[in-house]
Amino acid sequence: WTNASPAQTGMKITRDNGCDGSFDVTIYDDAANNDTSPTTTAAGLSVNTCYDYLIQTYNADGAINSSTVAAATSTITTPPGQPQNVTADSVTVEQIVWNWDDVSGADTFTIYNNADGSLIAETADSTSGYTQTGLSGDTQYCILVRAKSTANGQGIASTSVCTYTQADIPTGLGHSAQTGSSITWSWTDNGQTDFLARDKNNPLDTSGVIGTNSWAQTSLATNTAYTL
Repeated sequence: WTNASPAQTGMKITRDNGCDGSFDVTIYDDAANNDTSPTTTAAGLSVNTCYDYLIQTYNADGAINSSTVAAATSTITTPPGQPQNVTADSVTVEQIVWNWDDVSGADTFTIYNNADGSLIAETADSTSGYTQTGLSGDTQYCILVRAKSTANGQGIASTSVCTYTQADIPTGLGHSAQTGSSITWSWTDNGQTDFLARDKNNPLDTSGVIGTNSWAQTSLATNTAYTL
């Protein structure tokens, strides 16, 4: 604010929680001194709530200016609250479906890359979810979500949530070195580092987690077809 000219001797600053005309919270009150501008009065506020501030002045006799014309008021409404329970509910090689709880007062949501703070997207409405597409396989993605009000701005960000996309599938699956009791299977990796091979018709017959591009399936029956 700008002080009166000539300057007032003192001032009183009060706050009306909920904009109901009560001005029941005193921020500053000194008939002989003035608060400095700007001053911080935001402690203990609630989200998505209207606040009205009233500044009144004291003269040299210590009398407060009670005129509604001379009093300076400023009305603000705080932004929506922090999105809660952000989760990755559906993950594939190339996309992640993120969801979170509804936030009162939100018109849209903004989604940010937690690594560098860049904006990924803004939802078209207050729907509490977003599908992130065009991603790489077997890669970690971390986001933050903020609720946004067209009139009152953005609230604080959610906690960071991370997930990995699924690994791409191997290609070039083939077999060699068949004997009466074994088959050696091999494949080409696409950036993966570990694999789990499994007999399609016998889920209990697996390679376990292996770091190689081949598996020797043993203890097989003769003259029998096997599928991996």
